[in-house]
Amino acid sequence: MSFILPYLPWGKGFIENKNKLILQYISNGTDYHSVSDDFILHVQAEPNRRPRKLLNFSSPKQKFLLSLHSGVALRN
Repeated sequence: MSFILPYLPWGKGFIENKNKLILQYISNGTDYHSVSDDFILHVQAEPNRRPRKLLNFSSPKQKFLLSLHSGVALRN
């Protein structure tokens, strides 16, 4: 889980959305010792596979790989 700073109220919505996505795969009250490391890695990677309207319904992973393939430099 991530932590938010109290003076950044817009961060709470972001964290709550990520928690909601995680709960689609691991239900509340689950003993995390019973969840395999491979499954945790799968849950971590899943948000990068979801299409986004902002990205013209491509996934962040697709856009990243496309930028690498096309030679577009990533900016800071």
